[in-house]
Amino acid sequence: MASAPAQQVVIAAPAAPATIDHSTTSKAKKQPTTSHVHHTAHKPPPPPQPDISLYVLYNAKTEDHYTTTSSATSTKMQSEGYAASVAGEGFSSNIQGTVAVALDSGTVYVYRSEAAAPTGESVNALYRLALDGDVYFTSNWSKAEQAATRGWSKQLVGYIY
Repeated sequence: MASAPAQQVVIAAPAAPATIDHSTTSKAKKQPTTSHVHHTAHKPPPPPQPDISLYVLYNAKTEDHYTTTSSATSTKMQSEGYAASVAGEGFSSNIQGTVAVALDSGTVYVYRSEAAAPTGESVNALYRLALDGDVYFTSNWSKAEQAATRGWSKQLVGYIY
């Protein structure tokens, strides 16, 4: 009887564990980086700064008041006998929280309320006083009250620096 050919058995060495290239798989875990990133707190922008003065002029001879935002007009009227004071400072354009106040010459934008002014900023009430066609503005509460007792109508128009 013929013998069957011998079968060769090959015993393989144990296979190395499979490795996965995580850089190409979508489920790869991200490794923490060793670079140091400094996070700074987000600071709000600084509040807008007033850029225009409110000049109040008064002529004692004619008892005329004139209010303007123009320093040139203020200087000219002072040369004509008007006394000048600055009621405060406001804005030359509309910014958030302000209202326009029309003057004899020019317009000033003032905060519509104390709450509309940036936190921590000090503002003063601005009063419009009117009597027989004459109008003037003041941020001095005492002057506004005195004028009101003499018949001037007093209106709070906003808040100014």
